[in-house]
Amino acid sequence: MRALLILPFLILFAGCSSSLPLEFPSTQNDTRPSSIYRLMPGDEIELLTSQRQDISGRYILDPAGAIYIPVAGRIILNGLSQGEAQDSLHSALSQYYSPISIALKIESFQSNEFVVIMGEVAKPGIYPIENRLTLLKAIGSANGFTKSADLSKIQVIRNAPQRTVVKIDFNKLLKESNYGQDLILFNDDLIYVPAKPLSNVLDIVSDYLPLLQVGLLTVATFNQLN
Repeated sequence: MRALLILPFLILFAGCSSSLPLEFPSTQNDTRPSSIYRLMPGDEIELLTSQRQDISGRYILDPAGAIYIPVAGRIILNGLSQGEAQDSLHSALSQYYSPISIALKIESFQSNEFVVIMGEVAKPGIYPIENRLTLLKAIGSANGFTKSADLSKIQVIRNAPQRTVVKIDFNKLLKESNYGQDLILFNDDLIYVPAKPLSNVLDIVSDYLPLLQVGLLTVATFNQLN
């Protein structure tokens, strides 16, 4: 009879050990150079300058990754970050328009790249990288978190050029407006949202509660008969 009483608890703890989220190795900072987006053919940029309204506007990088600006000609921006492209444009335009100050914005991206979102989100799956995809936007694409999500231990896993894992505290990102943790995502990034350990236990207890009740009822019935 003791076996009948102990069996449900053995099942309960076996379920706990298999259902808890995996622990991944972590690193405090992601210093990978490619965490900065590099311009490529087909990207659309917006050039803004108050001194020369005639050259302000949107430009699409041609197949060589260049744009054409009257007087200055073709300026190659392929492979440059936003800041580098702005500096390159300023240097090129300063030779023809002086003084001049410019600002550059990346309006759209041409990229057939994807990220994977797993764990405690409403819609786990594979999502395309479009228009400077960040962690916050990616979570929104997955329709947000489940009630069991542990927002303080979100992990962004990158496999290139070497495997690194960055831990993100989403609570700080939202409540403290700490947008330094809103990482720009890149091809093959994996976002893992773990569950709160207590949530796993409660879910398992809920699943096996009928079995526990049957065990206790059996014990009570046996005691009454004896």
